[in-house]
Amino acid sequence: MSFCNDCGASVSESFNDQYGRNDRGPYHYTPEKSVGVALVLGFFFLGVGHLYAGKLTRGLLILFGYYALFIPLFIWTLSLINDHNYDYYNNYEFGDLSILFLYLGIISIISLVILIWSLYDVNKIVKSYNEQVRRTGIPPW
Repeated sequence: MSFCNDCGASVSESFNDQYGRNDRGPYHYTPEKSVGVALVLGFFFLGVGHLYAGKLTRGLLILFGYYALFIPLFIWTLSLINDHNYDYYNNYEFGDLSILFLYLGIISIISLVILIWSLYDVNKIVKSYNEQVRRTGIPPW
């Protein structure tokens, strides 16, 4: 007869052989994570999907790194647009706006690439988490 490593309850051998869950008994249930919830969280707030999946370090790095980088850049961009409007109305020369639009385009493309990578990564992480839970009954991290 074998016993659960966590609570000491007896575990039948047929349960262990059938499901391969030697570390957990039949009364221990680890729920799977929803891929949809992780993707929605990750879409609206980069890094939060990783936090939901249990990858705390990666999630916090993405969350704080992305917003610490891009919020100041967008504020700076808005100030440039505001300066241009002020100079335009007061008949001052600001220069060519094409550089500003190029800059905005580059930031938008970089943001989109980071968003797509983040969603791909969180999808892969949640699927890996769920596979481990299905196989062993134990969360991988």
